[in-house]
Amino acid sequence: MKNSMFIVGLLAVMVFMSTCPVNAQQDEVARLNKEIAALKLQNEQLKVENQSLRKMLGQVLGNTDKPVSQNVLPGTPATQEIKKDTSAESGYWITTSSSKRHNKNCRYYKGSNGRFCGPNDGIACKICGG
Repeated sequence: MKNSMFIVGLLAVMVFMSTCPVNAQQDEVARLNKEIAALKLQNEQLKVENQSLRKMLGQVLGNTDKPVSQNVLPGTPATQEIKKDTSAESGYWITTSSSKRHNKNCRYYKGSNGRFCGPNDGIACKICGG
């Protein structure tokens, strides 16, 4: 009789233990699915906000001929163009291949394939400071 009670009790514990992880896993899956749905909704909202901000930026820049994704703020590196002033020796030399700016005291001044430029054009040389 004691053995049968022990076996029944052991079976009851095994049944309980086998159902607990399943319920916990199901709860975790449900929680994660809710979180995924919330993140998808937030992602869609951010896409709409991003599109409206790009449209506003395009209107501010007055550059609506280009696709909105190509509009950038004025003064950022993407919009700074290297001015071509080859007519006068300005004291600054820009290397064409790297866009590095060198001053008169630099060993790369006129020593590389490039042209004259202004004091703010390109990237300053780390050796001479441009």
